[in-house]
Amino acid sequence: MNLSEAFKYSEKSLQIKLRSAEFPEHPVAKGDVAEDTWRDLLKRVLPSRFSIGAGFVIDAHKQVSEQIDCIIYDNVYTPTFWGEGGYRFVPAESVHAVFEIKQNISLEFLRQASNKIESVRTLHRTSATYRASGMDEKPKPLIHIIGGLLATKFHYKNGPKAKHFLKNIAEIQQLGSQNNNIDTFLTAFDGYADYFDTGFPAEQPKIDTGEGSTFRGIFRLIEALLKEGTVGAIDLNYYQIHSLSIEN
Repeated sequence: MNLSEAFKYSEKSLQIKLRSAEFPEHPVAKGDVAEDTWRDLLKRVLPSRFSIGAGFVIDAHKQVSEQIDCIIYDNVYTPTFWGEGGYRFVPAESVHAVFEIKQNISLEFLRQASNKIESVRTLHRTSATYRASGMDEKPKPLIHIIGGLLATKFHYKNGPKAKHFLKNIAEIQQLGSQNNNIDTFLTAFDGYADYFDTGFPAEQPKIDTGEGSTFRGIFRLIEALLKEGTVGAIDLNYYQIHSLSIEN
């Protein structure tokens, strides 16, 4: 099997599906088609231990994130508190990554994505003692929650696509919060740019705009997810005390 050709074919299929999302006149319908397309792709490609969904992230102090288009979360070691249809309420401890999904990448959408990522990263996360191989293990350090923006294309059309766009990314720093960092920008038509090797904001992010770059970007995402490892054990007793207790 020629894997290179297979991934190029899959990339073309993704592009066709996202192009079809531009036909509905209603902007909400456009967004729904694009979001479903990206989530379905990630469900097919990511290892099965990662669950994919849309919804909200919550913590034991009853704080809730903004609505998230795509949540990559653990459904093995942590529970899903509530789910109906395509939406989930997942505990902050279970989250591996969150993404905003748009038709294109613009500075306005960057700010929106950055704010949504911050709304997740600032939630309280517990980490409890867990049992492995018959031994009690100390609570694990909290993993880094990856944040990104998935889009059909870059908004800017002139010059080297990714490099021309990245000149504007530094403006995100003006939002004034250390949590407003984005790890990856991934598009279906114009390649990707990510900061997995350097951290945001680096002057030399990894940039790839060639054919097949979408799946190379997804493999970079998978590598980053695997490097972070499994999430810590959720402290359910803490949730019972702070979130599930009956108030008289």
